[in-house]
Parts: sequence; C-alpha cells; structure tokens
Amino acid sequence: MTTTPAIFLGLAVGLLLGCAEGANPDPAGAPSRATEAAADTLWSLSMAPEAEYGARGAGGPFFDRISGVTTTSAGTVAVVDGGGVLTLIAPSGEVRTFGYAGEGPGEFVSPTLLASRNTDSIPIYDFRLRRLHLVDPDDLGYRIVDGFPGGTPIGWVDGWAAIADRDLPRPRTPGMHPRTHEYSWFNAEDGSNTKFLEIVVARMFTNDPPNVSYVPFLNSRPVIALGTDGVLIAPDDGPDVRFFDRDGKVRQTWTSQVPPRPVDARLLRAAVADFEARTERDGSWFERALSEMTLPDDLPYFGQIIVEDDGTRWLKRFRAPGIGENDTWRVFSADGTLIGRVETPGRLEVQEVGADFILGVWVDELGVESVRRYTLRRTR
Repeated sequence: MTTTPAIFLGLAVGLLLGCAEGANPDPAGAPSRATEAAADTLWSLSMAPEAEYGARGAGGPFFDRISGVTTTSAGTVAVVDGGGVLTLIAPSGEVRTFGYAGEGPGEFVSPTLLASRNTDSIPIYDFRLRRLHLVDPDDLGYRIVDGFPGGTPIGWVDGWAAIADRDLPRPRTPGMHPRTHEYSWFNAEDGSNTKFLEIVVARMFTNDPPNVSYVPFLNSRPVIALGTDGVLIAPDDGPDVRFFDRDGKVRQTWTSQVPPRPVDARLLRAAVADFEARTERDGSWFERALSEMTLPDDLPYFGQIIVEDDGTRWLKRFRAPGIGENDTWRVFSADGTLIGRVETPGRLEVQEVGADFILGVWVDELGVESVRRYTLRRTR
C-alpha cells in the first residue's frame, strides 16, 4: 500500500476574516459583524490527487468544457460539460451518462451545474433555454423546472433559486464605468421573483480595447456563493462579505483584516507577460493600453467563496495572473471563527469541499481538462 505524500501548509499568520463571538441568533435581531480573532492552524493537502478522471492518456471519460462538478451522497462524482452531457462516475468505477445536445427534454444547449442544498438531485441549468433539469443520480429520471427570469442562477435550494441579474443599462463611452447588478430569489412554486440587493460593480469595462477586459483585476464581478439558507456576496472592490437570508436581510458580515494588494508596476508586468503567453503575441501594445488607462488602486479582496453543507465557509484570496502559483484559502466555521488555512494548486479550479477531500477541475499545460480529487487533512 502506497501512502500519498502530503504538503503541510503554513500557519495562518495574517487573518483574512474574524469570528463573531456571541453572534445574535435571533432572526429578528440585528445582523452580527465579525471581529478579528487569532488562530494558529495547520492543514494539509495531498501532493498528488487520489483520483483523476479525463486526463490525457488515462482512458475513461473525456470532457468538453466542464461547467460543474459535484459529489452525491453515495460518493458518485457528477460532471457536467459543454457538450450537454452529465457524466456520473461511481466509486466502483462504473460510468453512466445522461443528456444530449439539443432543445428537447433531456437535452441541453448551454448547460451548467448549479450549487444545491437539501437535495440529492443534480440541478443542471440551461442558460440559452432558461430551464432547469433536476436529475436523479440513481435512476436518471428527471423533472424540468422552467419560467426562470433573465439573469444567472447561482444555486438551487428547496425549490428556490438565487438569481444574479444581468448588468443594468450602462454608459456606451469607452473606459471603466460602474455598473449595477441586481440579486433576487426566484420561487419555482409560484413563479415570483423578489429582488433583495443591488450592488454597484466598479471594475467593468465598456467598449474596452480588445483583450484588455479579460484581465481579472480590471474586469471583476462580485463573488457569490449559495449558503445553507441564504447567499454570501462580496463586492468586487471592498473588504466585506455579507450573508443574506431568503428575506434579503443581512444576517452576518465579515470584514477582511488583510491590507489590499496594490495594482503596481510588478502586477502590470505580470499581466503583460500573461497576455503574451496566452496569445503568443507581442505585448507592447497591450502594455501601452494599460499605461493609458485609469486603473484601480488595489486588487479585489476575494476570488471565490465555497460553503460546505454544515455552513463552513471557504474564502479564497484574489490572485492576479502571473503572481504566485497557488491559491490561498481561509476557512471559517458557520459562526465566523477562523479554523484553518489551505493552499491549492493554481491550475485547480476548486468546485467542492468535503469532510476529507477537495474536488475540482484541473487544466493541464495543453488546456486539457480533467477532474481531480485531493485528500484534505484538517487540524482542529
């Protein structure tokens, strides 16, 4: 039997967020605000994945533009890709598929896997057709839910979907302009759609020079995650993460205690080098375009939020292209207490966190996607 070596990760020396000691549990009470706390924790992630699906030369299923990955309660890995196919990989290795490209029942045009709570059905939303398939992972039976309003569903819980609206009307002149996003809860039972939040998004471009808007720190959006009974939202240019319940009320707020990273010359050089590597083109015009633009002073604080089934929150610090090879996460219990810090490979797009694993999409140097599962060892 071979033991997978582990990378032991550094101590949490600068806190990203804090805990809300004595947070008010009364639904009618005022929202609680987190305060800074101290914690020295050491977590580990296996150096090599314990399982991988879809890698070059490995055989088995192959994926085309993966749009979501999750694990069922039976341990089956579910993968949705852009080809309109749901692939189910059982712990035994058995592979089953569901769906085809098309517009009929059981068919998809632009599918994505939604985050979900309180259900073992697999929710696959089609952005083009604006409908949801709830697929039973056992017998592959399904139910279709339609009538969705415009916008982007964030997740599905108890017959409700959290919706992020498309950009509201914005200026047509070139440059970086604030835009407004709306957020609402869609009730699939009666078709109602109730707005609960409007956010001004600062880092959005209009009629920008080609390939400039792809730079993440110039064109970021609010970071959103489905919680156990609400949604967590962090704006693109501030240190706060707010938890909204289904009534649209703020129930808890976390504030970053780490100073923001400035947008400096080193960061811009890295952005130019990343552009050249991606496009195989000379980056001099791109560098000139950046020098002529009004840039934000700082990077966004957060890059991603993941919520576990027990309410544990994972917050990833924003990482600009070309800066560092790993992503840094700080992990907080449902009451806001810092309990761990983890680094994950930069090539891994984390999709799900379990009690003893991290599941995500890996993109190799040739752009080939695979699904990887790493062993996670928590220290309390």
